[in-house]
Amino acid sequence: MPFETLVRSATDRLKKLKFETLDEGGGERHGAWECTWVGPRNGRGHCYASLGAVELAPGEYRMDMWAGADNGLRFGRRLVREFPSIRGRDLQPNGLEQIVESVLEAAKQASTLSDAALTDNYVRRTTPQ
Repeated sequence: MPFETLVRSATDRLKKLKFETLDEGGGERHGAWECTWVGPRNGRGHCYASLGAVELAPGEYRMDMWAGADNGLRFGRRLVREFPSIRGRDLQPNGLEQIVESVLEAAKQASTLSDAALTDNYVRRTTPQ
């Protein structure tokens, strides 16, 4: 699957929203491929747009886009869009554009997450190192 083209296209468009890749080009994490972009959050913290892909069968993937944010103490995220089955050949210009638009929507939603939506606490180390 041409993840490089997808990431490059999304990164170019997300720069207009002041989002940068958190991990250049994405990578494998716990059996899935992921790429995350991070942007400024009004006030304190960051906004995140993430794209995940899990290979269902050779050349077939499930993809999802997430919006997230943190304020340094708490974080939250929500599913923006899911593509239950995408084949590499579906990522021609029209299919690719749909996925990139979904990543852009994740970034926009992440930018609007309020502190009340940040419902999860970061785990803090309580024992000395």
